[in-house]
Amino acid sequence: MALGEEPASTPSPPRPWTIKDAITSVIGMVEEVPSWPPDLYAVAATILAETGGYVHATHLGSGCGIETWNDVARSLASEWVIKDDLEVECIPGEVQNLWGELISRHDLDLSKVPGDSRICTTLVKLLAIADECSAGFGIDTNDPICRSVLVLLAKNRSASLTKNVRLDRARVLPKQHTPQTGLTLRSLSHHLALIRPRGVSAIWCAPLVFKKRQDEDIINILICPWPETTSEADFRTVFSVPDHQVSNNSVHRFFCFDPKHPDDKEAFGSKLSRRVAAGKRICGDIHLIVFPELSLSEDCLSVARRLANEHGAMLVAGVRRRDKGKRPLKCADGDELGATRNTCFVDSQGLFARGFEKNELDTLSGFKFGEFQDKHHRWSLDWRQVLQYGLGSRLPTSRQCWEWTPIRERRMHFWTISNWLTWAPLICEDLARQDPLQTSIPEELAPNLVMALLMDGPQLSK
Repeated sequence: MALGEEPASTPSPPRPWTIKDAITSVIGMVEEVPSWPPDLYAVAATILAETGGYVHATHLGSGCGIETWNDVARSLASEWVIKDDLEVECIPGEVQNLWGELISRHDLDLSKVPGDSRICTTLVKLLAIADECSAGFGIDTNDPICRSVLVLLAKNRSASLTKNVRLDRARVLPKQHTPQTGLTLRSLSHHLALIRPRGVSAIWCAPLVFKKRQDEDIINILICPWPETTSEADFRTVFSVPDHQVSNNSVHRFFCFDPKHPDDKEAFGSKLSRRVAAGKRICGDIHLIVFPELSLSEDCLSVARRLANEHGAMLVAGVRRRDKGKRPLKCADGDELGATRNTCFVDSQGLFARGFEKNELDTLSGFKFGEFQDKHHRWSLDWRQVLQYGLGSRLPTSRQCWEWTPIRERRMHFWTISNWLTWAPLICEDLARQDPLQTSIPEELAPNLVMALLMDGPQLSK
């Protein structure tokens, strides 16, 4: 330090993150208890998730066992008066008391929350009551309040059941199952799940109206292998890939599945009609029609949608989609590729519109029946797979061959077909990779079924 210089001030340590900070980061206020149950759930679940305080659910108070507490939570939830338009008329007094206990400790450092049994128990109780009050949200289409919740969900772009929560901080969606073993935050709720931003968006797709059927506890799935034949000429090496420099010295190559001979729409429609008719002769009704990864062109997709709607079925199809607004890619032979996006398309209109007269279908307006979901991980073929699939004449065994498909916004859709069935689609590699798309989001929302569309069969050594 030079003569006459002031000593450098020591920077003060950062202020500890407190309960108040956590609440305001989620909902922006602390004085009044959140009146909307999913909002309260978001606050309590976020603090419990960040601190690990959910372990205190095993001792909710002297003489209060889990079964007893479940009954108490349901009873308190019944006192939460919500009108059909989702305006809240009355919040249970016990909920307000519990919120007062939480706010009285607003300056408590979050790192000290796990050691404070009283505050953890308060958070667990708030979470459980908010969860019980949200039974049927996002799933039930018969209760007037639940139908209004579906409208709220649609306004939130199917991303959250909340009203005032910052969606970049926390989202709340329905779920179907509760883990029966272990102890995590997921173990504490029956109806709601906390989704925290991880680079993948969860989209909850539920019908605004759904008429009950006699067979609503049965789902018959027709799986349609297509195309009927493929050849090595359908796999093509790609050069001039956007944002990727590929030279002769590169250690990798890109390829696309681009059939040389486009499908004949009329022939495809005729064959699909016969398959649906054959399926109906066997099981009486078809609820889902499923095609493999990359199986349909966009032209055939339009035919499949029409037939699925006519037969009252949901369509699930792997589609080769054109990348609109982008220049066509060049193949090694100089040809241009027609479609390069590997997507899954789901059209629910046929199934959800069952039982409605034509003049009643207006009640379904505002619900988006068709949704595309892009593949999120490119398939990589090593030299063994290239030879095993008989593609050595098209793809080099001396290079790592990567499927070319644009990686876009990452979304995973969850489709609720009935009160007991929620399912989610994935495409091949998306199921195999260890990331939020494959692990945390499906675990949080607990669908009954995850359907992965594949292009290749079992990779057997012989």
